[in-house]
Amino acid sequence: MTQRRNAIPIWRKQEVISCIDNEGNGVPIRDENHFRNLGLDVDGASIRNCYRHKEEIMAAKPHQRRLGGGGRKPLSKNMEDMLYDLAADKRLRKEQVTRDWIADQALACHASLHAEDEAPSPFAASQHWVSKFMDRYSLSLRRRTNLTTLLDVVLGSNCGELPIR
Repeated sequence: MTQRRNAIPIWRKQEVISCIDNEGNGVPIRDENHFRNLGLDVDGASIRNCYRHKEEIMAAKPHQRRLGGGGRKPLSKNMEDMLYDLAADKRLRKEQVTRDWIADQALACHASLHAEDEAPSPFAASQHWVSKFMDRYSLSLRRRTNLTTLLDVVLGSNCGELPIR
């Protein structure tokens, strides 16, 4: 049976840091035995790592399990900015922006940015990547509603709720 990694909760790390500051006089290694006496199975490296990231840990909410910002970073910030500008321009011209168009433009932008590279980094504008790109930049596919297709009941009920001034 493989051993599972146990993440130390943020509140426990905050406890460790405050104990180091108060009882250990700011020296992390002095408190290793103290934490073992408390029943914590932590090594000196974990304690020093907590103390090294003191500002981020103390600023985090105690109920979290991990600090944020550990995920994969975007492949190319310049490419994503170019792609966002292209999508915004297309929307300003009242043209439709689709997922397929975003994927095609992403591949074209990536190819133009890495034209001089001998071995450009592999990039595939998958549907998952397009969805995450749209989430990062708060893009949504515009949906048009034609008022002639709505039922009179729906339109009438909405009009009855308007306040009269």
